[in-house]
Amino acid sequence: MKFDSSGTWFICTISKQSANNWEICKETGLWGIASSFGKPALGRSKPGDHLVFYKSGVGLVGLGRTTSPMKRPLSREEVPWPGGLYRYGALLPFELEIDLKEPVKIEFQDRFMKSTSIHGSRLQKGFSAISNEDGMYLRSLMVGRKK
Repeated sequence: MKFDSSGTWFICTISKQSANNWEICKETGLWGIASSFGKPALGRSKPGDHLVFYKSGVGLVGLGRTTSPMKRPLSREEVPWPGGLYRYGALLPFELEIDLKEPVKIEFQDRFMKSTSIHGSRLQKGFSAISNEDGMYLRSLMVGRKK
């Protein structure tokens, strides 16, 4: 089956301090966007967009596809991560397509992810749009290493 590359690509960063959040994301099928970025991010993603998951200091850990629009959580019960509503201002439902057993380590050169146009500062946002070319390249690094 041919891969459908249509849609916007986003890189989703799991910080070193919140490394366990990746397991929660996989269990719930939700990506949480920090409150500081949540309101501006609402409406930026639509069903069928691509999510590249990156763990700081570890590497690429998975690839997903959004299943419904981003939404603002209304109750603590909707937010499964520590910090709840105070920390997470938007939720993005997704389906995991690739879950890597062994992460793909990514090198940086002059503060950019090597072989991409992704600057390290964009990873600090936790959720950032990336080019189709960069998304397809990062996907290619993961495809041969699927779980």
